[in-house]
Amino acid sequence: MTLSTRALALLLVIISPLCFAQKLTSKQVSDGIYMIQGIGGNIAVSTGSQPFVIDDQLPFSSKKVIAKIQELTDQPIRFVLNTHFHADHTGGNPAMKELGALIVSHNNARTRMTKESISALFGKKNPPADPSAWPVVTFAEEMHFYINEQDIHIKHLQHAHTDGDVIIHFPKANVIHAGDVFLQGAYPIVDYHAGGSLAGVIAANEALIALANTQTKIIPGHGNLSTIDEVKAFKALCLTIQERVNKAIASGKELEQLLAEKPLDDLEAQWGSKFMPGKKAFKMIYTGEKALLAQ
Repeated sequence: MTLSTRALALLLVIISPLCFAQKLTSKQVSDGIYMIQGIGGNIAVSTGSQPFVIDDQLPFSSKKVIAKIQELTDQPIRFVLNTHFHADHTGGNPAMKELGALIVSHNNARTRMTKESISALFGKKNPPADPSAWPVVTFAEEMHFYINEQDIHIKHLQHAHTDGDVIIHFPKANVIHAGDVFLQGAYPIVDYHAGGSLAGVIAANEALIALANTQTKIIPGHGNLSTIDEVKAFKALCLTIQERVNKAIASGKELEQLLAEKPLDDLEAQWGSKFMPGKKAFKMIYTGEKALLAQ
């Protein structure tokens, strides 16, 4: 991998507060579908004759991730789908390829992996992922897998968390993997450097809600297994932030003055964390949305 030790350490600092388990844990979501949590984005595994894995966390956790998957199935991993390009969801790709798995993503996610990127949270440049991490099959809008007695429906979401996000729907099992367009119990993270937008995150959550019902089990990009009500609450949060950011931009005030007014302070108890307090979330979204308006 081209990521340096320092870069990997920084990634751990970035994502670990969003993870709700420091050790890898697995949870059965439905018959033949499991969720794995740990250091990095949440993984889903569809077992059966052709194991299908969604996301694979970070490079240094690959051995543990593979071992955890092998506890769930004795069949070799056949397919790995990346929900987007960020390294906490794709860092295990090289190890999965070595096992013979076919790596799949949206076109834009692969393209982002092949180029230098800018951190959504710190504005620092990151090198391209090593070619061994690049997906070998990509698609534009939708894709279906008909395996493990499931119709696995994958749909691209326009300019949401990034420009290459997908959600994965298992209609028969009534399970959805949302990737980072939905974070359970946290402020939204929008990667404006990678084509993201708050409006796109809101639209993505509307798409999630349209697919779901009260019995649907929703795997977030980070956080615990969720319900449609939690997605609705997250969407409402995003709408509130959008309204306040738009008002702030229209006011013409300087960012430091706006931050001094604590624009998200009333939301902090429910949504804030040491990793992503309201001040940091507001600054990220305000700066990004203002830049979009200037284009």
